[in-house]
Amino acid sequence: MDQNIAETVINLPSQIELISTLTGLAHDAGRAARNLLGRNRGRLFALRTYTYLVLDSTSAATTSVREDALLLALSRFARKANDIAHDLPEGRRRPVFALKSAALSSLILCGGAIVNDISVDATAGLNLILLPGKRIHCPLAMLTPRARAVAKRQAAFVPVSAALFERINPAQIEGLLRLGGRAA
Repeated sequence: MDQNIAETVINLPSQIELISTLTGLAHDAGRAARNLLGRNRGRLFALRTYTYLVLDSTSAATTSVREDALLLALSRFARKANDIAHDLPEGRRRPVFALKSAALSSLILCGGAIVNDISVDATAGLNLILLPGKRIHCPLAMLTPRARAVAKRQAAFVPVSAALFERINPAQIEGLLRLGGRAA
């Protein structure tokens, strides 16, 4: 058990890796925005600008303030990318969800996001530590291999959730539908 804790501490991204991740995400957000139109294009460019502003403003900050600001920016990036992706048409979502997944992967490795639940289709519900009350979902397959391994370890201690129809025997569904029809 102590070895797993040591491996986790050793694998935590440094501030340099956080800066590199945010810089890469800002660059990729700009590229993804060029393929969009209208309001969502502007929102993605605004997200890129916000990320660069955070990077510029934290360059002179002290170590602890800088780390918190970078993790907060990463949390906000993931949340905003998720919101934008859900507003896009089905065929345009993939690059923006990839941005969200990259941000969440870094957050998981830094301890900025923890698994709250996992669904039967291997989608993790994550709590963003620096944004209390904010929860976000991500398929485990979209996380980086290191982040996926950490998320799977965390998932061993959280409940598995499933839709009601996945928990009921198919023979029972008809009876429930009839019962629901009578009540209506």
